Amino acid sequence: MKIVYIGIFQTLNPTAEGYRMARESHLKGTVNYFAQNNVIQLMTVACAAAAKSGKIQQGKKVKVEGDEQLADYTLYFRARSEGIVAGLITDKEYPERVAFALLDKTAGDFCDRYPRSAFANMPATGKDDPDPFPLPELKTYITQYQDPASADTITKIQNELEETKAVLYKSIDAALERGEKMDNLVNKSEQVSATSKLFYTQAKKQNSCCVVM
Repeated sequence: MKIVYIGIFQTLNPTAEGYRMARESHLKGTVNYFAQNNVIQLMTVACAAAAKSGKIQQGKKVKVEGDEQLADYTLYFRARSEGIVAGLITDKEYPERVAFALLDKTAGDFCDRYPRSAFANMPATGKDDPDPFPLPELKTYITQYQDPASADTITKIQNELEETKAVLYKSIDAALERGEKMDNLVNKSEQVSATSKLFYTQAKKQNSCCVVM
């Protein structure tokens, strides 16, 4: 799972694709070094085009079709009433909930730093122009959120639960392989309620009373 691009775009003057205000990319190990600049420009154009379309209301997830360089990625967008759209490009495995959480955080940070009046009349930015409204946090976020579990508490808890389940299953399998009786497993387990233990005991007694005619 990885994030490859994050950007902020202005939507108050959606007459061109050049209203990028801030961006950050992370293509190391993903795209050939000599092709990275072209891919960054392509990602910027894709996000800017979506931002100016006016079809993004609050949050949107988009799959890119017809472009080989972006076919393996998913685009996420979050619009704000201040006149901006935050765009994120990830691989297809990246969790959607974490992607939107990062966009919310990014858009909120931008609006806290720059009032609407600061960018309302900004000129279009060229593909090689520096960011007119830089957001230093982007560099930190795009690195921090490469691993969703390290940046997102819910994802971390879910992963820990899955790991605990795996250990539990392994322990049960190992115990059964050693020939440990199911009675002992049920009685020793703190996760089995008293009602369930009683049910297990009664069921065992009934089974032991059955006589085959």
